[in-house]
Amino acid sequence: MPNAKRFFPRRWTTCTLSSLPSAQERWTTRSLTYLGLREGAEAAAEFEKILDHKGANWGSAWQHPYWGQFYSLSYLGLARGSVLAGDPAKAGKAYQDFLTLWKDADPDIPILKEAKAEYAKLQ
Repeated sequence: MPNAKRFFPRRWTTCTLSSLPSAQERWTTRSLTYLGLREGAEAAAEFEKILDHKGANWGSAWQHPYWGQFYSLSYLGLARGSVLAGDPAKAGKAYQDFLTLWKDADPDIPILKEAKAEYAKLQ
């Protein structure tokens, strides 16, 4: 992560094992950082790691009650990263998957409105 290193000044070598984030937490942090830096291919790759491990035991010392919503939002992140990377076919599929998962959600949720507008622009 050449450009993302400035966001993570903490030296992991000085941490205790129990304070290290789980794989899912690392992937989420990296993927969002790459999106913020507009590095689409890298962001998409990190979001795909999350999506490839649905239901995995992330090795976290505690169980987060909302991993499911972060999993579904990874489809949106994958779509946005794919748009930045210039892969509209992959982006379209990811938007469709996200919108399918959120089909019963309140239509006024801002992130859902944003996703629908972004998907409409892509088509």
